[in-house]
Amino acid sequence: MGCAASSPVPSSSHPPAVAERAWPWIVDAGLLLYLAGTARSLSVRGGAFGKIFADLGADLPPATSLALSICKAPVLFAALAILTVCLALKNRLLNGPVAKLGISFLVLLGASAVVLFFNEAFFEPMLRLIQLVK
Repeated sequence: MGCAASSPVPSSSHPPAVAERAWPWIVDAGLLLYLAGTARSLSVRGGAFGKIFADLGADLPPATSLALSICKAPVLFAALAILTVCLALKNRLLNGPVAKLGISFLVLLGASAVVLFFNEAFFEPMLRLIQLVK
């Protein structure tokens, strides 16, 4: 009678399991690998694309000129470094797994929009050139 029965601790007060803490980092690592590969591809292919059109003496649309100037500068890799820091802070500051996944999803949507911009910027002049050749 002198000892009170210990009540079970609610599961929400237990620290998260290692796998639960690790998965946001794994998702973000995959996202960053995708973005790093995309940035490398854009910088390599953008330079080659710019050289081809410079050799032809073609005038490029403003979006293509902007995309080529971004590809030449270390802007893509600087943005990737900043994004890495932001994702790490997100994983440290946010508590809920849904919030962490939501932010990663929004980053992926934003990155997809940027890749779409680059694709459109590079393909538009090529399509014009093909139409002229016909």
